[in-house]
Amino acid sequence: MLKPDIYTPLVLALAVVASGCGVDQETLGTPTRYMDPSIPCEELSLFHDADFETERGGTSAHWAPRTGHEQQVSVTASEVYSGKFALSIAPGPEWYFVKQSVRVDPAVVAGRVLTATVMVKAESSPNVTVNLALGDVYQYISPRHPSDGNWHKMKVSCLVPEWWTNSEITLTLTTGGAPLKPVYFDDVRLYVK
Repeated sequence: MLKPDIYTPLVLALAVVASGCGVDQETLGTPTRYMDPSIPCEELSLFHDADFETERGGTSAHWAPRTGHEQQVSVTASEVYSGKFALSIAPGPEWYFVKQSVRVDPAVVAGRVLTATVMVKAESSPNVTVNLALGDVYQYISPRHPSDGNWHKMKVSCLVPEWWTNSEITLTLTTGGAPLKPVYFDDVRLYVK
């Protein structure tokens, strides 16, 4: 059992982070700047190869696959939402992902709503999600993909704390489970409002 000394703040911090995971419902469900139509969204072009058009050796040049499962990830021209290529994660017995970490000036996003979107096509893979992480502490997870074999825009949003000073943002595109058929990703976008 944890002693109520140095561990108590740690346990409370973990509880706050855990309850804050997912789409920030308080931010999205109340009249905040996210809901204010007079405040325009601004696109941040931070992610490299956001459209998966930079192919290197049959895979994306900038999106890192799960270590040891590089063979599951490739670019494809056969299932594309737009452009020439999309990212494909092959079926397999485990969950797979690709991710990319970028740096941003904290002043650009602190106190604002950050939204990542990606086009996803999946069939027989109901646990596909998009995860947005602010540094090592905050992680937000999108709702699951419909898994009906059609392209859908997946979105994850969060209110970046006013005091946030970490400059790293990581976006992870994940199958969320063992995919029975390929999962396709295309057109990653990042917005701030």
